[in-house]
Amino acid sequence: MTGKRIFTIILGVILVIGGFWCITTPISTSLALVWIFGIFMLVKAIADLATYSERKAMGYADGFSLTMSIISFIFALMLICSWRMQAITETVLLLFISFWLIVGGVISIVGAIQLKRALNVSPVFGIIMGILMIVVGFIGIAHPILGAISIGVIIGVNILVLGIDNIVNGIVAPKN
Repeated sequence: MTGKRIFTIILGVILVIGGFWCITTPISTSLALVWIFGIFMLVKAIADLATYSERKAMGYADGFSLTMSIISFIFALMLICSWRMQAITETVLLLFISFWLIVGGVISIVGAIQLKRALNVSPVFGIIMGILMIVVGFIGIAHPILGAISIGVIIGVNILVLGIDNIVNGIVAPKN
């Protein structure tokens, strides 16, 4: 086996383990989204602050850019350090995801019906997935804790499937 194939399999195993962790701890998975968002925000703010003088010298940074970097840095610290900010962000994030799922479900159903008309294929899978997305979206709005659990499980299943895909690709990939 080549190094690339071994790496792909190892990455797949890590993803499978991570997927199982997300499925078995869905609330932690949902809460981790807020932490990830805060950390990305902090890293971006630090990078912008660190490169401000070079960017200004090149002409594409101004006072607004510096102010935004400082505000982003402060909000990122608040998000990472304040459980209240985390709770507010988690709630807003769950509502956005819930509405996104509802809209995505409607689009999935419409797309499945259009696919049936255009290519004469069965729309059943698309309709079922669309209905499930709509149901999970409404659950997220009506019961945020169940919504957080659903989102955590969905993320876990997606990571699990990606891991299995990596493992299979690592095993069956061509030898060159």
